[in-house]
Amino acid sequence: MRKIIRIFWKKNDGDLTQISYDEYKANLIDLSEKQRNAAYEKAWDCRKFEIELYWKRATYFWALIVPTFAGYFALMNSQNYTKTDYYNHAEVFIVICIGFILSVAWALVNKGSKSWQRHWEIHLDLLENKITGPLYKTVSPNETFSVSKINEIISWFFTAIWILLAYKFQGDQGLT
Repeated sequence: MRKIIRIFWKKNDGDLTQISYDEYKANLIDLSEKQRNAAYEKAWDCRKFEIELYWKRATYFWALIVPTFAGYFALMNSQNYTKTDYYNHAEVFIVICIGFILSVAWALVNKGSKSWQRHWEIHLDLLENKITGPLYKTVSPNETFSVSKINEIISWFFTAIWILLAYKFQGDQGLT
């Protein structure tokens, strides 16, 4: 199981190195005004790009998960499902597995996307004081809902639904 997780889980060692604030200041904040402004604009562009990709990925997974649910319910409500099948209606279980894998993938992609968005937001936090002042850091003191967190919860919720549907399927087949 750990080998499978390692395929999808990427540690930061190797590709990215964490640097101290002093190193960051020396390398980016203390640049010329032109270079610092260019870095700031690049960070904004990258953040916007990550948000755009986040929603494209969410749409992609919705576009795959919704038909998977439709396929599941179509198979479950078909007349063939009430008949005895040599393979115990394996096609239903395959659809459940596809839905489960897509939902888990969606949840993990949500986490990865949010991580990269936050990466660029940290750059903005560090660079903005000398460019715009604390514009990005100044927010309403009231708590707000996180759209990305809600999306992540929904993706895990769908994962749980697929697990419940698999359990129901096994019960229908007399496998539990």
